[in-house]
Amino acid sequence: MRLALFRGFNQWLDKHGIKATVSDAGKATQQIIDTIGGVSQVYSLTSKNVIEQLNKMANTPLTRSFQINKFENEINKEIAKSPYGNTRSEILVSQKIVELGLELKCSKCDSWNWYTLDSLGYKLTCNRCLKTFDFPITKPTKSDFSRWAYRVIGAFALPDYARGGYSASLAIHFFERNIGGHRDLDITWSGGQELTLKSGEKAEADFILWTQKKEILGLKKPTDIVFGEAKSFAKDAFKDSDVQKMKLLAETFPKSILVFATMKDFEDFSPDEIVRLKQLAEWGRGYDNQNKEIRAYIMVLTGLELFIDDYGGLSRTWEQKGGKHKELISGTISHKLNNLKLLAELTQQLYLDMPSYYEGLSQHRQQNLAPNR
Repeated sequence: MRLALFRGFNQWLDKHGIKATVSDAGKATQQIIDTIGGVSQVYSLTSKNVIEQLNKMANTPLTRSFQINKFENEINKEIAKSPYGNTRSEILVSQKIVELGLELKCSKCDSWNWYTLDSLGYKLTCNRCLKTFDFPITKPTKSDFSRWAYRVIGAFALPDYARGGYSASLAIHFFERNIGGHRDLDITWSGGQELTLKSGEKAEADFILWTQKKEILGLKKPTDIVFGEAKSFAKDAFKDSDVQKMKLLAETFPKSILVFATMKDFEDFSPDEIVRLKQLAEWGRGYDNQNKEIRAYIMVLTGLELFIDDYGGLSRTWEQKGGKHKELISGTISHKLNNLKLLAELTQQLYLDMPSYYEGLSQHRQQNLAPNR
């Protein structure tokens, strides 16, 4: 199924004279989603703490593991059980994000090693000194020599937040589960793609979506194309180069929706970052005479949106956030949030301190009608 969808994306890009190859980040995103059983299962990652702990495990020298008690305590911190009674740590184990094994201390160099259950034996090879040492058969339960532990595996063992795969996976999950779920919106997605445009210029998207409202009374709705740039927690994550490549995609695909998604809170955005995104959003609001519509729709998603873990939770999450979030959502009918262009406008008001499209257009007209002084 996924292979067919990738082929569909590539055929569509070919029609536009664009060559595409899956990026390293795209491969990580694909592997994360496939491993845990599909986009809907990404809910297990909708926690900043869970992401941080998995990343710490991936960066633990040699073992990439946490002892069982530490794993359970750290992963389940501040997270209630699921409606089915499972803890978050139990869910991660069942989804094969981590694997059970045994940490053993090498008697030759005192380094700790991690071994799968299948690889255990009376004689073991140390991963650090490469010498053979004996399994501690006389003291198998003493924590000074052996410790049961969970280890991150596959894409989850990659450093730097799975090479950006976590943020891209969470962004896809946000659209498919919180926007598309139960809201009459069909979504088809692809992980990160490196694109060579007709002009020979290079561009990249960390995820791509096709979205289309379902037919009503036999009337087909237009398809929207979404290009996403996904970042983890870096303070100044969205650079000029990121903005420019997204602008290039908007120029290639007019009326597209450009999403800048990050797992960090909006309070952690740098002033320069906000300026860059606001300038792009202002450019996007410019009118495209050829297509009779504004150039592009810029959307900003923060950790507040990416870490929503229940169906239809965006309106509730914004309402609970209070302040401007609550004010905007109280004036918006929740089912309208599957209109991605409206959602883009709302995020611009929230995070880029911009007026609504209507207010912005009115201000522009008033300025043009004002007498010269």
